[in-house]
Amino acid sequence: MEKKEIRKKVLDIRNRIPAEIRRQKSMEITDRVCKMSCFLRASSILIYRNFRSEVETGMLIEAGWEMGKEVFCPRVEGKEMEFYRVKIWEDFESGAYGIREPKAECPVFESQSDDKVLIVLPGAVFDKKRHRIGYRRRILRPVSGTASPNANSCCLF
Repeated sequence: MEKKEIRKKVLDIRNRIPAEIRRQKSMEITDRVCKMSCFLRASSILIYRNFRSEVETGMLIEAGWEMGKEVFCPRVEGKEMEFYRVKIWEDFESGAYGIREPKAECPVFESQSDDKVLIVLPGAVFDKKRHRIGYRRRILRPVSGTASPNANSCCLF
């Protein structure tokens, strides 16, 4: 089976998950991530806003705020994407594809060498080497170029 076919099959299954079950699973995932040492140690979190049937990330964003972490979300302008710091829900506006993005006036992420950064990415299908197979390849380019050597990442699917 081709990668595209596998991805389509997995997304079809994920898309059929009822909203109430997706919400419950998202709560369970949030609870697990919040207990991970990489989350607890992180001073900054780079995290996506969920789209379609992806894991809901709002609870994880709020947990970061409550724990005093700097939270950054992506903003797309044309073919470019940067991560901007968000402190409250009012820092967001409707962006590309209707996804809530940080307002342009929010501060841009600039990693310091001593930052402990956690990068949270969406993912649905992975190969045997744990590489994502997906439609958001561009999310990795700006993240890989800006994150400190102390960055950790996790994928939610």
